[in-house]
Amino acid sequence: MELAQALEVPLLGAHPAAPDTGLVKYYTLTSDLREYARFDDGNVQYRQPRYWHWKMHYQGSQDNTQWLRNTDASPQSRRTNFLVPFDTARLANFTFTSRNTLSPTSVIRIRIFEEPIDSAGDIANNDTITVTVNSTDVDVSSQGNGRRFMVDLRSRNIVVDNTKRYAADITNTGDFEDYRETRIDIGIEERAVQP
Repeated sequence: MELAQALEVPLLGAHPAAPDTGLVKYYTLTSDLREYARFDDGNVQYRQPRYWHWKMHYQGSQDNTQWLRNTDASPQSRRTNFLVPFDTARLANFTFTSRNTLSPTSVIRIRIFEEPIDSAGDIANNDTITVTVNSTDVDVSSQGNGRRFMVDLRSRNIVVDNTKRYAADITNTGDFEDYRETRIDIGIEERAVQP
């Protein structure tokens, strides 16, 4: 297997053989960006990452742009901020569902914006866009004209970290068909190194 970008860290009790001395090196597998640990005895072991989930909602029926919230509630002017609990992480997966069946010309777009975690005020449309996901993207699996879709984002390698805050909006860019009572789940994967 081809490993790249070693990150050497103290063992902290993770070594497979006593005593716990020396260092462990974290690598990414270049073919699929999974992480592996190589111990000082040469043993290579898959690193099982931790995950965190942003669970976002829009309660209601709209076709225009709405900011997503982390509670089931009607629209409000304040944007919900989402934080990353890991020092280094990437977006792992994304699922979307709407109660309404959409038309063939519907294109649901989700944008995630970012700002420094200590910045003042709401995240707004002129802030940096971390990622845009459309229901029609080639790597997206979609059903019901975008009524439900999912995508594995690990291949995009979108880095997120705990020095920023994030917010997301939703809109139907294809037509004026209402989406309704949407729910979005974004998985965040903890990383040791960034490929």
